[in-house]
Amino acid sequence: MELLPNSFIEANSAQVDIVSGATSTSNMAIEAVDMALQKAQGVTKFEGTYLGFSEKSERGNHGVAWVTVKDGEITEIELKKAAEGEV
Repeated sequence: MELLPNSFIEANSAQVDIVSGATSTSNMAIEAVDMALQKAQGVTKFEGTYLGFSEKSERGNHGVAWVTVKDGEITEIELKKAAEGEV
C-alpha cells in the first residue's frame, strides 16, 4: 500500500498500474480512490477531501481512501484496509 498513494497523485487519477504481488490490495485501492473522485466530480468546487471505499474483497476487507483535491489536482491520498463493519 505504500507505493499506491504516489501512483495516484502522479497520475492525478484512479487509473494506475496494479502493484505486482498485491493485486487484491491494488484493486481495492483503485476502487476506493475512484469512488472518492466520483464524489468530488459531483461537487461544484472540486476541492476538499473525499472518502471512498471498495466492495468487500475475497479476504473480507474493504479498501478505504481519503483523497484530497486542490485546484483540480490530487494532492494527498491516505489508504487503509478495513474489516467488515468498520466501513
